[in-house]
Amino acid sequence: MTKWGLRVFTNIAGSESTHMDTMGILLEIYNIEDPVKNNEIGGFTCPELQRLFDELVAAGPESLTAVFAVGATIGDLNIYDLGRLIRATDNGDIEIVYDNLLKDSRNHMRVFYSQLTRNRADYNAQYLNIFNLFHQCFSFSFIVSYEQQHIN
Repeated sequence: MTKWGLRVFTNIAGSESTHMDTMGILLEIYNIEDPVKNNEIGGFTCPELQRLFDELVAAGPESLTAVFAVGATIGDLNIYDLGRLIRATDNGDIEIVYDNLLKDSRNHMRVFYSQLTRNRADYNAQYLNIFNLFHQCFSFSFIVSYEQQHIN
């Protein structure tokens, strides 16, 4: 993302690296083989994730707004997946890590959404419904402002 020269991409990339390190610790503690330890960046063992990655990478480079939309889509999916994973686990260690990942995903989503609105672009949630997305990521006053601009 250095192509665009924005600090937001460097910050989020650093955060994602920390997430991978944290998940690596969990895998080690619970003696689970790391499914991505030998993969290059953008290489996935899960065909569905590989397809999604390829689609998002193809969509991103056309403009800065498209890159922000890709980031928002990834945040949307992360929030959706982490919500499901939190509800499905009964392991306290794993739940704490998932909760922290969810907080960061919400922060990333707020960043990408705010960048989109600054560039006069909308984001249509792909995985969460719009109410759930706003509930997860934004304050009540933001939601009221959004409704006034888009619904009334």
